[in-house]
Amino acid sequence: MIQLPIKKDTLFCLKTLICFLLYSLLYIFILKSILDIPYVAVIEAHKERLCTPNSDLFTLKNIKDFHIYSFTYFFMVLIVTSLYIFAIINYIGKNFSTARSIKRTILLFMFFCFFLLTFLQQSSRYNVLTKDFAVTKKRSESDKKSMLFKEEYEFAIRAKNKLSGRHQAEFLTDLKCDEDPCIINSRIIKYFLYPEVTIGFDNKTKKDVNVLYFVNDPQKYINDKDEILVNMNNEYILTLRK
Repeated sequence: MIQLPIKKDTLFCLKTLICFLLYSLLYIFILKSILDIPYVAVIEAHKERLCTPNSDLFTLKNIKDFHIYSFTYFFMVLIVTSLYIFAIINYIGKNFSTARSIKRTILLFMFFCFFLLTFLQQSSRYNVLTKDFAVTKKRSESDKKSMLFKEEYEFAIRAKNKLSGRHQAEFLTDLKCDEDPCIINSRIIKYFLYPEVTIGFDNKTKKDVNVLYFVNDPQKYINDKDEILVNMNNEYILTLRK
């Protein structure tokens, strides 16, 4: 039986692919050891957490806010740096062919890694898109916004329906609105109230509306002459100043 010679490039690609597979197994083993979860759970966590928009953190009981992207790229850089050190050692030892082979391996290895990450990201985004479409395809635009922005959107729409003309409002809250979730939710309210109700743009104009958002004692901001136009569980309140 005659065996056909294997081309050097083909052999090189096979070696690099084997190195990439070994790297993947080592990566999964280390991650499994750090998180102390089964191997299947590591793979599922990547599927659900690595590429889902706005959800690239592991929030487990043993390790909270474990940033999988940071770990993935750190591990890649660690492996590539180690290979470069081997290449430099071979250059110093005048073993140029081995050093050049290591450099080619590094480039192909990085290509494999980034190709895999890109494929997983796009695949996960496609799955998220199809799931979102299945949930929202029969809903109106208003229903979609209500589903996404919840009470903040409902309050803003109720407030706009109760007012006529343009108004300048003062936003009052006992929450810390320099951090989440208040910083996001307050922006949602301001966005959907505009342009009928403007908050925080023109301080020279007299404010004729109060927006009370999670105020512990709403009555201290409401005068006897003020008209309460919207009140949602004493958490979302709109008053018209008299």
